[in-house]
Amino acid sequence: MGLILAVSSSAIFILRMAHDQHAEWLSKFLYGALLCISALWVGCFYVFLASGDSRIVFPFAALLIFTALISLYFDGRVLLSFTLPIWISILVCNFIYPSDLTVLNALLYLLLAGLFESGRRILRGWFVLAISREQENRELIKRLQDLANNDPLTGIANRRSFHLLLEKAMQRQQQCGTPLSLVMLDVDYFKKYNDHYGHQAGDECLVKIAQCLVEATRSTHDAVARFGGEEFIILLPDAVEKQAIEVA
Repeated sequence: MGLILAVSSSAIFILRMAHDQHAEWLSKFLYGALLCISALWVGCFYVFLASGDSRIVFPFAALLIFTALISLYFDGRVLLSFTLPIWISILVCNFIYPSDLTVLNALLYLLLAGLFESGRRILRGWFVLAISREQENRELIKRLQDLANNDPLTGIANRRSFHLLLEKAMQRQQQCGTPLSLVMLDVDYFKKYNDHYGHQAGDECLVKIAQCLVEATRSTHDAVARFGGEEFIILLPDAVEKQAIEVA
């Protein structure tokens, strides 16, 4: 028992102290540690059998199996690496002591297996549902952020988003003394174009203008925004006058 507790505590300590919780070696270590702990418990079962305490094996094994199910249901391979040696030990126990294999014991084994599998499926279903809802919530939050920060027609930043970007850029400029440039544009005769060709053509024109402005920027750090109607503005962090003229 002391050895099992020592190995379990060491494994938990290593898992908690690991810097990269998603490292590949950590997954392999987890499989190996659980397999080792399970094998140690199987060794305890054989000690019980050797001392004549065979009746302790089944309830102890059932307790370990359901404890593992509650803790490791989200990963079938990890769960199997811990429970498989225990399942095998139960079967071997009945071959070693065939007198213990009564009809009642056989029903208990079937009940244990049925409860284990049904519990695993239920918990796994809840886990998958929770993950899927979390993903849906993230996508919904992203869509809401896009609606709040992007112009619905052109897809570029709207005025609200531009003010936030400008505020951050000005704070950085004041703290670091870096240059900051703005390019403001207004589409000439757009109202006449819109009245002559229709609103659909006018919207397509604004979308193409926005695409051209995005392509004209230097990097992803530059921001293009629709300031209102046919007015656009480009934020150029770290850009001096010459660079702003080149973009314009």
